[in-house]
Amino acid sequence: MSHEHGQGGAARNGPAATLQQAVVLELNLEIMPGKKHLRGASSKEQRQYERIKKSAKKSGRYGKRAKEVAARTVMKKRAQKKKK
Repeated sequence: MSHEHGQGGAARNGPAATLQQAVVLELNLEIMPGKKHLRGASSKEQRQYERIKKSAKKSGRYGKRAKEVAARTVMKKRAQKKKK
C-alpha cells in the first residue's frame, strides 16, 4: 500500500485512492473498535500504546499530551528494537 505524503512513489488521487483509504480506515476500526489505530503499529505496539495512554491519563502527569507521549514512547521502543 502507498503511504501518505508522497512517500514511496507517485501520490494517488481520485476514486481509487479514496476507496483504498476507506478500506484501510474500515479495517483499522474493525481491529480496534472505538479506538484510533496508531499508524504503522503492530497489534502488540497498539496494545502498548493504549496501556501507556491510559496510565498517563490516569496519573495526570502529561495533561493533554497523554496520546502524544504514548505514541512517542511506542515509536521510540520500535526504533530501538530495529537498531539491535
